[in-house]
Amino acid sequence: MNLKDETQFEKVIKDLNSIKKWKPGLTETLEKYIREGSDFELLYINTKKFSADYNFPHRDVLDLFLHAAKLGIFKIEWNLRCPQCGDRVLSFSSLQTAKAACFCQLESQASLDDLVTVNFTVDPRIRKIKFHDPDSLTDEEYLFYYRFSRDCRLPGIDAPFPDVVRSLSKYFGYLEPQEEKTVHFEYSGSYLVGSEMFGGAGFYKQNKEIGMRI
Repeated sequence: MNLKDETQFEKVIKDLNSIKKWKPGLTETLEKYIREGSDFELLYINTKKFSADYNFPHRDVLDLFLHAAKLGIFKIEWNLRCPQCGDRVLSFSSLQTAKAACFCQLESQASLDDLVTVNFTVDPRIRKIKFHDPDSLTDEEYLFYYRFSRDCRLPGIDAPFPDVVRSLSKYFGYLEPQEEKTVHFEYSGSYLVGSEMFGGAGFYKQNKEIGMRI
C-alpha cells in the first residue's frame, strides 16, 4: 500500500481528530483501514458493514465518514442499484432522477429508497487504487467487483450475488465495436441468458441450442 502523500494524510487525520471527541479507537481504526485495506476494501465502503465489522455504533461511523469526506479522505457516491441483481446501474456524485437498465434487463427508477446506496471510496489524492481507473481492470474485476454489489443476496442463498453469477457464467469478456468472437462451452441447461453491460442488450434462450450468433 502506498499513500499519495504521507504528510498530507497525517494532517487530514489530525484535522479529523480535532473536529470532536470520537469514540475511543474509531479514528485509529479508520486510519489503519485506509493504510492496510485492499484496493477492493476501499471501494464502495458500506458504513453499516464497517460498523458491524469493527463494533462501533453506526451513527458514529457515518458521522466520521461524512466528516472524512468533507476533508477529502473519501468521495461519496450515490449508486442506483438494481433491486433484482445488485448491478450498479448508475452512479451519481449528486442525487438526480434517472432511469436505466442493467445486467438483468430490469429497468430501475432512481429514488430515495432502497434502490439507492450511499457508499464511500477512498479519494485518489489520499490513496490510489486500481478501481479509480475502470479501463485498467480485468474483465473479471470490472464485472464482479466494480459493477456488482457484494451486499446483494438472492433469497435463501448466503453467497454474494457476484459469486453466484460467476459460478453460473460460461463466458464473460469485452468486445470492441463490430468485433465478433466464437465461444465454445458445454451446455446442458434448459435456458441460456446473455447480457451486455453497457447498452443493456441481451438474450434469453429456452432451448438447448449450443451454437448461437449474437
